[in-house]
Amino acid sequence: MGLIRSERIGHLGNNAPMVAGMGGAESNAAIALARLGNEVSWVGKVGDDDFGRLITRELRAENVQTFGLLGRGATGLMVKTTPLNGLQDVVYSRSLSAGSELSNSDISDDVIAAADVLHLTGITLALSDSARQAAFHAVEVARAAGVKVSFDVNYRAKMWSVDDAHRACSELAAQADIVFAGFDEVRLLLGDDVTIGPDEVALALSRIVDLGAQTPVVKEGTLGSWSLSGGTVVHVPAVVVPSVDTVGAGDGFAAGCLDALSRGAGIDEALELGARVGAFACLTPGDWEGYPTPEQLKLLDGGGDTVTR
Repeated sequence: MGLIRSERIGHLGNNAPMVAGMGGAESNAAIALARLGNEVSWVGKVGDDDFGRLITRELRAENVQTFGLLGRGATGLMVKTTPLNGLQDVVYSRSLSAGSELSNSDISDDVIAAADVLHLTGITLALSDSARQAAFHAVEVARAAGVKVSFDVNYRAKMWSVDDAHRACSELAAQADIVFAGFDEVRLLLGDDVTIGPDEVALALSRIVDLGAQTPVVKEGTLGSWSLSGGTVVHVPAVVVPSVDTVGAGDGFAAGCLDALSRGAGIDEALELGARVGAFACLTPGDWEGYPTPEQLKLLDGGGDTVTR
């Protein structure tokens, strides 16, 4: 979707200067995976407008193949401001957008069947009935072809109700091989009666497995991430960096995990790579601009030159 973000701390009413760009959970993950060296396809719709052309250009420049692209409505819009240091506010304008027109006819069954992983998020489920149906259709195609399904809950309270999100997200999680969820999203999947914190992660992971997922991943910002390996809980700390903009870190984390898992790595290595890619997202303004290449990942270890000539 189109993105307008503030360049400095302040409310729009304070005349904070704004910058136009693009963002969105699925396109963020697609770009992060492509920068890590994967062949990536993205299915979604944009409008015949400046934001739509910007998104199309950026995705193709990042070596992401696009499908289903041009819709009738305008490109969805996200406005991101930083009213206070360390606090970000995001407002969506997605009702009747081109993205909400996504339908089964936009899904290329052949592309999905040839993939290693199909990755979806709860944001697509929230867009519209047709977009939700398209997501479940894509899952059906993937499962029939033996393609792994990855689902990042990515709950956005401003887009739909808790009850609607619970029903749709828990249904899709039950059909996914890999499920990513933060603490609040674990409660969304499993029910409000669930207590979730670092001490309760083991039970939460096992209950997500009971839903149907083979690889449950709980991620919670600076607290790190958890999963299961042979029934044993694995915890990987977050990579601490000076944060400029945290939006996009979760999508980068998912991309890093998927990159590692698709190469046959263990879950501990996947969580570690996810943490590193997510950390890079925090180093620059914008949702996706900071995602690293494999060579740039060395910079977190103090490797490589700080000045390239």
